[in-house]
Amino acid sequence: MTVAPSITLSLAALSVVTLPSRLVESTIALSVVLAALNNLWPLVGSVVNPGDVIGLIEAMKLFNEIRSTKSGRVRRIAAENGQLVRAHQLLMELDPA
Repeated sequence: MTVAPSITLSLAALSVVTLPSRLVESTIALSVVLAALNNLWPLVGSVVNPGDVIGLIEAMKLFNEIRSTKSGRVRRIAAENGQLVRAHQLLMELDPA
């Protein structure tokens, strides 16, 4: 997720732009489907590279991208969906690629 949705929602809240409700509802539905698909086919076994988005962390109703700092194959996901996490907590283990 990038900063673009936040900017768009802010502009809509200030009535600078108007968004059709169908577009907003469709985008929300798509994000729910994508989250569900990730639960069905998790990243375990996938190869990640530095800079790849490997997760999202919600803080104060905003989603922040978590990017990989290393490359490797995902061995284990240490945090569960919806789990409270803290700074510097292990989220994922990688095997060297």
